[in-house]
Amino acid sequence: MPVLANTSLEQQLIQCGGVQDKLDRLICYDKLAASVGTMSIQPVANSTEQAPPVVVANTASVSTASVSESITSQQQEFGLKKKVEEEVEKISATIVNVKKDPYDAFIITLDNGQVWKQSESRRYKLKPGQVVSIETGMFGSFNLGVEDRNSTTRVKRVK
Repeated sequence: MPVLANTSLEQQLIQCGGVQDKLDRLICYDKLAASVGTMSIQPVANSTEQAPPVVVANTASVSTASVSESITSQQQEFGLKKKVEEEVEKISATIVNVKKDPYDAFIITLDNGQVWKQSESRRYKLKPGQVVSIETGMFGSFNLGVEDRNSTTRVKRVK
């Protein structure tokens, strides 16, 4: 069902909603959504009563500004934000302090100021002065490893 420029937005939504086939209905909504981004509202001419404004397609394009972040700020936000434009995959840092929580999971402070806590119950030995690497894992998790060891443990950023 075509989306008409001379019908109101509500009528166009109703028309798309009446389409029985799921794919055709989705295509109708997509076309309508694409046209909404380039629309302007104009009043109806030759009307004795106050009529609602008619939405008319406009050829003006909308520009988006892209914001780029520096690598250092991305590394500082590593583990905190869910999504970063150019996401850092791995960081390396030196352990400054190691503590244990009541459940025997370690809490480490790195030389870059970040604090990470072990999020699994597996035993994993760490000591101050060790260089560790933290990389992104599956489903938004993070894995901590040491260069001279062939194993990792899951961690979560605290600060």
